[in-house]
Amino acid sequence: MTGETEQAPSGLTVDTLKLLMDERDRRYEQRFAASEKAVDKALDATERRFESVNEFRATLIDQTNTFIPHTEVVGITDRLGERLKVLEATSNATSGQSAGVRLTMGAIGGLLAAVAAIVVVVNLVIALATR
Repeated sequence: MTGETEQAPSGLTVDTLKLLMDERDRRYEQRFAASEKAVDKALDATERRFESVNEFRATLIDQTNTFIPHTEVVGITDRLGERLKVLEATSNATSGQSAGVRLTMGAIGGLLAAVAAIVVVVNLVIALATR
């Protein structure tokens, strides 16, 4: 006996049903294997993506470590501001001294010009009186 049964009105027998079920099982196994392969590929792609994200994060950390801290920048700018104020005060004092020297030299020059004019006038008066 082959396991065949009487032919049913649909034309299917137990053996043909078993063959159909075996074929269906084989297709499911193929689909499952393909699904597993797709999942493995997706996991690999996700892993690579996370690796690149971690590399980027490490680059940002390295970059951050090379930046100067905010408190240090504030300290430097404060010290530079103080130095600038000292330079401005020195410049203003020097400018005042220069202006004073110019005024003094101008006064001395004017005084010398007045003395020279007086000498000329005196010499002129003497020259006229002796004639």
